[in-house]
Amino acid sequence: MKKILPITTAALLFTNMACAESIKITTTDSIYDTNTESTIETGDSELQYIIQNERPVSFFVGANIIAAAPFYTEYDFLNDPFGFGWGIDAGIKFRKNKYIYHPGIKFSYQQINNSGDFDIGYMYDYIDLNVSHNTYFVSFENHIRIAYNEPSIFGGYNVNDFFVFGVGIGKINSEYELANYTTNKIKDKGDIFVLNLGYYSQFDNGLGIVLDTKYYFPNNQTVSAIMTIELGLRYAF
Repeated sequence: MKKILPITTAALLFTNMACAESIKITTTDSIYDTNTESTIETGDSELQYIIQNERPVSFFVGANIIAAAPFYTEYDFLNDPFGFGWGIDAGIKFRKNKYIYHPGIKFSYQQINNSGDFDIGYMYDYIDLNVSHNTYFVSFENHIRIAYNEPSIFGGYNVNDFFVFGVGIGKINSEYELANYTTNKIKDKGDIFVLNLGYYSQFDNGLGIVLDTKYYFPNNQTVSAIMTIELGLRYAF
């Protein structure tokens, strides 16, 4: 009996030490796994940011919504000239993000619609007129980097912000349709010169937000100028 007691005591002590060691290992492994996952996630984000910044040439596609104010050659022929529209574009931006100046080329298509009252003569009252302007043009853009790896005004980190200005040339197709009339649409085509000023915020995953203003100067017979404010998304790859 005296021999059994020490043996039993030693067995219990060994068991307790083994359990404590097992618990210690389990706890350590859990902490290690959590830190590893966090490290991997942080590493992936940083790697993605480095890849984005080191691209000497970036291609991009985008889409935007438009608020427009067309000015017509006969300023009193259409009341309520404010309109709305949408646009798509694609292009190339050159040089790495670490540089301040980045040239680029952008191809755009935009459609602007508006309607108002049209006075067709002293014998008639005002009638509804539906108007659409389709433009497509190519622009040479200049991106001036104003923030590098900074928080964005839209939220988020690892953001590069650019001031953008450019000039473009293209075509404009304008159509005028009298509501409730069966007559054919009146079409007016011409060339167009475009100036744009804007702001571009690019996140590390390639997605960006664009706030732009454009000034269109057509040489057709009905439109003298169009001013727009545009908000859109851009994805660079």
